[in-house]
Amino acid sequence: MLFSVIGLLVLELLLTTTAVAFTHRNSLIRLALLPVMVAATYKVMIICVSGQIESPIGRAILGSGSVYRIIHYVAIVVIDRWSFEPKGPTSSLGGLTPASEIIGQKRAWSWGELAQRFQFGVRRFWYANADIFAERNVPVFSRLREVTLTELVARPVGVIAYWTMQYLSLSLMYGFLSFLAVAARLSDAEEWPPVFGRFEQTWSIAQFWGCFYHQNIRRGCSSIAHLTTYGCLRLEKGSLLGRYTFITTVFAISGTFHLLSDLARGIPREESKAMQFFLMQPVGMMFERGVQFLYRKSGVSIPMVFARVVGHCWVLFWITWTSPMWIYTSMRPQ
Repeated sequence: MLFSVIGLLVLELLLTTTAVAFTHRNSLIRLALLPVMVAATYKVMIICVSGQIESPIGRAILGSGSVYRIIHYVAIVVIDRWSFEPKGPTSSLGGLTPASEIIGQKRAWSWGELAQRFQFGVRRFWYANADIFAERNVPVFSRLREVTLTELVARPVGVIAYWTMQYLSLSLMYGFLSFLAVAARLSDAEEWPPVFGRFEQTWSIAQFWGCFYHQNIRRGCSSIAHLTTYGCLRLEKGSLLGRYTFITTVFAISGTFHLLSDLARGIPREESKAMQFFLMQPVGMMFERGVQFLYRKSGVSIPMVFARVVGHCWVLFWITWTSPMWIYTSMRPQ
């Protein structure tokens, strides 16, 4: 079954590459391939959810990878309409600036440029203590009298350990893929910047998610959110409502992606709180933006170093408070 799933993932990659590199931006083939992508992802999810792959981590990686291929396909093929001739996106629906040269021109491709087209299509996108991490221990403020010292210590330690493992595993995977891509001459080293930002950038929730944390699925989520916010809902760009509708939509798509990843790992839908966790992040951003606004209006001035320290403490508090609703399920034996 593992080879079947890998084969389906390769098929999804080839379909995306084919659509981008070998079809016209307005070709109906692009829409026709979407149901095939959905069917492949559905098959992968069935295999993962039914436990036909033994490793929970393997199910999570393969299931979430397949789900992201759908997000990715919709973003770059349907919304942004990446195409070989202009060497970039040809639509602004997803918030990108369209490439200017040869947009809309149709021309036949030759066998001599087969390798060049294929390269373009590929390179552009690239058991702890169960009681401590029980679901009943997720709330804190509503059960202050029940919280033990062990739990107070385990909560931040567990959260930091979880995100550290995310940081290390994603960095390792990204580094390995970048090595293979550069070694195979599919891309240049400059096209693989560090997957994470610098720790000193984490002085606000917006900075944490926008500058520090990996952006592997952000482009796909952003294109769909941009079309939804400014194309479908017709909200004004730069307005408060437009900005936070866009941000919330991005996190909702990300929450859906991680929810399906949890399902692939065998976590029941009612136990996964991925959507709740990710939808809490825009709430934190709005709160901190309000505090920043009041601070500027007050006329009070504090040293930048102190402000940054307060910001880092705030982010640590927020992530420690909100993460358990989602990650405790992953940290318990399944």
